[in-house]
Amino acid sequence: LSYSNQLEPVQTRVGPQEARYRIEQSIPFPWKLRKKGLVALENARAEYEKFRSQHLRLRADVKSAFYEFAYLAKALAINEENLNLLVNLERVAQTKFKSGGASNQDLLKAQVELGRLANEVETLKDMIPVVAGRLNALLNRDWDAVLPLPERIPQTQFAADTESLANGWRRDNPLLKSVQHNAAEAELGVGLAKLDYVPDLSVGYERILTGESMTGVSGSGEDAEMVMVSINLPLWLHSRRARVREAEAELNASRESAEAFLRDLDSRGTMAAYQYRNARRQAGLYEHALLPKANQALKAAQTDYSGGRTDFLTLVDSQRTLLEFHLAYYRAVASAEQYLAELEVLAGRSLGEAIP
Repeated sequence: LSYSNQLEPVQTRVGPQEARYRIEQSIPFPWKLRKKGLVALENARAEYEKFRSQHLRLRADVKSAFYEFAYLAKALAINEENLNLLVNLERVAQTKFKSGGASNQDLLKAQVELGRLANEVETLKDMIPVVAGRLNALLNRDWDAVLPLPERIPQTQFAADTESLANGWRRDNPLLKSVQHNAAEAELGVGLAKLDYVPDLSVGYERILTGESMTGVSGSGEDAEMVMVSINLPLWLHSRRARVREAEAELNASRESAEAFLRDLDSRGTMAAYQYRNARRQAGLYEHALLPKANQALKAAQTDYSGGRTDFLTLVDSQRTLLEFHLAYYRAVASAEQYLAELEVLAGRSLGEAIP
């Protein structure tokens, strides 16, 4: 819409032309608007999938921080329990040493283990607030907000079959969908660039405001009206050809990016599935085989030590082995859940069911 006023009225037979206004509308070739709408739709879909990916990433980060927090809480409880037990063993060693039933080496060994465990307990106490702060930050809470120590590490039941998982992440991974929508957007962009060769239409209406004529001729003071129709002529073909080539290059780059992302996704997904299965296998090994045997070995060492059939070092070594197996078991459980959280990011959905 435009309006202009004559600084000096133009005199005509029917009167002075004082001002004019025009309304004009360009009408793109019909397929152009639809193509632009489809391009915008693919772009919006790509951005939405990026949002979904960020949501899954945040969820996985929360899970990972929580399981690290839960593991540290469990490690602290186990180390404190073993520290108390070792304090009692150290007292026994002192008593036997004073009565001549134990060597100075036994007492020194107990004290060394006490120092090592005490240091580990203090290290865990210092580490827990750091991980809790990270978890609070992810949950949009104050960094030093109080978080109760978990009493157990929640576990998830899931069969990480690589083939079915691969089918899932190739279908549902949000970032893969995003780059695929970008490729579709680029493909539509090629068609849109080719439509630049097609002229657009413009229609308009113009009215010239005319004053009364001094001569009083017929038609005096009548406004002049015009209807306009125009098309643009796409004469500069070299620039349009350049836009088409640019759009085709963007399409090729988008397709190659999607293929490269899929290969990288398969690689990361396969590794995450292996790491999850390996952690679950280690947890099962410790829970069902190594921990029961370590418990039996410790009980046997305690019995033999009480009966004088073994030395104090064997007892301490059995206690340390049981401690290390407990920590390794809970480390494997927590790591498995962290790897599962990564798999959920790749798969684009929740996986498995919580074990009561």
